[in-house]
Amino acid sequence: MAADLVAPNRRTSAIAFMFTGLTLATLIGAPAGTSLAQTVSWRATFFAITVIGIIAIAGVLLLVPRGERHEPPRLRRELTAFTDIRVLLAMGSRSSVPRHFSCPSRM
Repeated sequence: MAADLVAPNRRTSAIAFMFTGLTLATLIGAPAGTSLAQTVSWRATFFAITVIGIIAIAGVLLLVPRGERHEPPRLRRELTAFTDIRVLLAMGSRSSVPRHFSCPSRM
């Protein structure tokens, strides 16, 4: 959706900006939530997340224009990605990394 809201030559930047926001939310939100929970209570953290969520929903409803509707994804068509060897190699290499680092070393 982020790519559909900007000019074609700015799509990459829009997606990068969106993922930057997600990364910053994780890097800042987790420690802030932990600090709030330890300082006040875990309920305060949930309340803060609820308030932020309501503000975010209001912002999306007010600021994001309604665009054209895309064709809904079809499960069968999405599963065809697994017939691509590049996808399988990427998934295989990614799934082997955690096991490598978690295996005890042999002496």
